[in-house]
Amino acid sequence: MRKKLIILMSIGLILMLQKNVTAKDTVFSLNKFQEENFTFIKNGYNDNNKKDGLIVGGYYLKEELESGDINKQDYQIILGKYNKQGKLLWKYTYGKTKEDKMDDLFYTYNELGQIDGYGMTLETTYDIGEQLPENTSTTTFIKVDLTGKLVWEKSAGINKKERIMKMIPIQKEDNTLDYYIAIGTVGTTATIMKYDRDLNLIWEKESTDATVTYQDITPIWNENKVISFAMIKEKKDNDTSHVSLMNYDLEGNEISTITEQLEQYDSYHLNTSMNGLILYGITSEVKLKKGEKSYYIIKYNQDLKEEWESIGDIPIDSNHNIHIRTVEEEQEIKKYYLQYINKADSSLEVIELDKDGLFQKKIKKIQADYYEIESFLMDEEVLYFVGQINCPEDDTCDYDSNSLFLISDEDKVIEVKEEDSKNILVITIIVIISIIGIFLLNKKRKSLSQQ
Repeated sequence: MRKKLIILMSIGLILMLQKNVTAKDTVFSLNKFQEENFTFIKNGYNDNNKKDGLIVGGYYLKEELESGDINKQDYQIILGKYNKQGKLLWKYTYGKTKEDKMDDLFYTYNELGQIDGYGMTLETTYDIGEQLPENTSTTTFIKVDLTGKLVWEKSAGINKKERIMKMIPIQKEDNTLDYYIAIGTVGTTATIMKYDRDLNLIWEKESTDATVTYQDITPIWNENKVISFAMIKEKKDNDTSHVSLMNYDLEGNEISTITEQLEQYDSYHLNTSMNGLILYGITSEVKLKKGEKSYYIIKYNQDLKEEWESIGDIPIDSNHNIHIRTVEEEQEIKKYYLQYINKADSSLEVIELDKDGLFQKKIKKIQADYYEIESFLMDEEVLYFVGQINCPEDDTCDYDSNSLFLISDEDKVIEVKEEDSKNILVITIIVIISIIGIFLLNKKRKSLSQQ
C-alpha cells in the first residue's frame, strides 16, 4: 500500500510541476542590440528537410550618424533560429555599417526541391553617410544556409533603382523549384521579375502605365503544378484608386481580371492555397454599428471562381494589419487562424475559423500594451509570436525596446524568464530523486526488520 501511495504521489507531483511549466506563456528576446524588432516568422528546417524550429527576421539599430543637420539612423537586419522551446540556436546579422531593411524572407531550394536555406531581399545597401548613386541597384539578395552561415550576397541585377517587395517560388510537378517570380518597382514603375534558382535575373517586365503599383502576389496551383499567379494591381487616377485582383501567366502577361473594385475594402492581401487562392483583409461592410470594421475572407477555387465569402462580427482596429495562417491536409484547407487587433480593448486576438471561414473559437487574447506583435505562426497547437517588447511607461528598464519571441499555449500571457523554467525542471528532478530515495530507504528498513 505504501509503495502504491508513493508512486501515486510521484506521478501527481510530476504532473503538477509539468503543468506549471507548460501553463505559462514564455517570452524570449535576443536583447543584444538597440531597437530590436522581429517582423517575419517561418518554420525552420534541418538537413533532412524536416521542420525543427522557427526562423525569425527583423532589424535593429546599430548606430546613429549626424550628417549636417540630419540625424541618420543605421538600421541593419537580424535573422535568427529558435527551437520550439525558445532556445536561440543561431543568429545572423547583416549591414556592414549600412542602412538596410528586410522586405521579404523566403526559402531557397536545392536541385532536389528540398529547402536548403533562407533568402532575404534587402532595400538600400549603402553607407548611411553617402548619397545614393544613380542608376545603381538598391536591392541586395542574401542567402544563408540552414545553420545561419552566409552562402552569398548579390545584386538584384537590374542596374537601376529598384525595390523588390515579394518573392514567390514556382515549382514543377515533382515539387522541385523551377524559378522565382518577384514584384516590386524599378524607379517608380511597377515591375514583375523572373529569377532562376540562384536568384540570377532572367527577365523584367515594367508596367506601361506609370500610375500602376503591384500590392501582393501568390501562385495558383492546379494538380500539383503552378500554372499561373494572381496579383493585386492598384491604378491611381488623381485622388482615387482602382484596385483589382488579376491573373497573369508565368511569363508575366496579363490573362484576365479575377475581381474588380477591391478599393471598397480597407485592406487586401493574398494567401496561397493548393486549390485556388485566398483574398482577405479588413472591410466596412459588416453587421456592426456604423463606423466599425471587421475582417473578410474570400476563397477562390483553382478556376478562379469565388467559392464563399466570410465576414466577421468582431470590431477590428484598421490601423493594424491582420494575418492569416492555413492548415492544409491532402491539398485541402482544413481550418484558418486569423490574427488582428480588437478595437474594443486594443488587445491582440487570434481566432480559429473552419474550412468555410466560419468562426469556431477564440484561442488567444493578449492585452499587454508593451508588446508590439508583428506576426504569428501556429505549429502543433502552439502559437509563436514575433514583434517587439517596449519598456512600460511606469517601469524602469535597462532597455527601450527588445525583440519579442513569444511561445503561447494558454489563454493569457505571463512573462517567464528562461531560468525559471530551468529551476522548475531542477525542482522536479530533486523531488523525483527524493521520492525514490524515500522508497529505497523504506524498502531497506522493511528488509532489515524481516531479518
